[in-house]
Amino acid sequence: MPMTSDRVQVVAHPDTGKPAGVLIVEDETLIASFIETVLGISGFRVVGIAGSGPEALVLAAQTRPAVAL
Repeated sequence: MPMTSDRVQVVAHPDTGKPAGVLIVEDETLIASFIETVLGISGFRVVGIAGSGPEALVLAAQTRPAVAL
């Protein structure tokens, strides 16, 4: 079910209604922080930030994001 804001449309989980969870995979802290801010403003729920592929796999298993970016 789509959730709408004044700027974007965010897909929410049909059972919980919560915004889609996103795992950010980025080794540059400043870029990861910027992506987190933009996603948050856009209505997404950032479930974690990983600095490497192996770290992302562990976080994905723990947080079960809808998408990894």
